Amino acid sequence: MWNECYRVLKQGGILMVGYMNPWAYMFDADEVWDHPEALLTPKFSIPFNSRELEKEGKVIINPEQGYEFSHSLDAQIGGQLKAGFAMIDFYESTDSHNRLSQYGNTYLANLSIKL
Repeated sequence: MWNECYRVLKQGGILMVGYMNPWAYMFDADEVWDHPEALLTPKFSIPFNSRELEKEGKVIINPEQGYEFSHSLDAQIGGQLKAGFAMIDFYESTDSHNRLSQYGNTYLANLSIKL
């Protein structure tokens, strides 16, 4: 994907990307969002693939919300660098409605430029 982004941008073109911190996918989203009293314990391994988990009977996917997939930081950031982008900014954020934010930044974003 990053190679294709690099291909279609002009030299000096900017790529802005936002993604979840991969560790956030280790926890059951229902426990994180809908059951604030539930003890947070890691449930899933990374990379997270809700489609595969659904096939295995481990999760039920709401068709209106779609499937979710996590990617490693190496795939996200390393992939951009390997494609030829130079990262010029990086941002981490939390969300007061997301219980995981009390343990670390759950949202990441970076700005890269095509050299």
